[in-house]
Amino acid sequence: MEPTFLTPGVRPPGFHDTEVGVDLGVGDEVLDRARIAIEGWRVHSGAGVGVYPSNEGPRVGATVGLVTYQVGLWLAMACRVTAVFDDDNTTGFTYATLPGHPECGEETFVVRRAADDTVRFDITATWRSDAVIARLAAPLARVLQRQATQRYLAAMTQAIS
Repeated sequence: MEPTFLTPGVRPPGFHDTEVGVDLGVGDEVLDRARIAIEGWRVHSGAGVGVYPSNEGPRVGATVGLVTYQVGLWLAMACRVTAVFDDDNTTGFTYATLPGHPECGEETFVVRRAADDTVRFDITATWRSDAVIARLAAPLARVLQRQATQRYLAAMTQAIS
């Protein structure tokens, strides 16, 4: 199964962009806590998304299974990690959906420390509904995507407090 790779900065026809973020605080301790949350999938688990395997952090080429309960249904889907960001001021990753996922696209979770020592968590996604039922319920899919990103932001905020 090959993931969907999109050209960075280019939204193909029919795709939606999601960009959300939150300032987490200032300093090394905030960045360290955020790094632990990213590497331990705490952002996902805190948002109600099970990640399998959960005992390994994101690494390029890894396939992860995601399980979540949405609109009365348990959904199981897969993504492949396509990029990992890890330096003194940045941590995060991008994953792309695999066939069978109700959406087609990529999502990036990244924490950055700015020059003023402020630490920020950002989520960006380029996606479209892929499964037939998801395409039929496209407005609902957009609502669910917004809710999921808000839950990820809340989970990160909780993880660093």
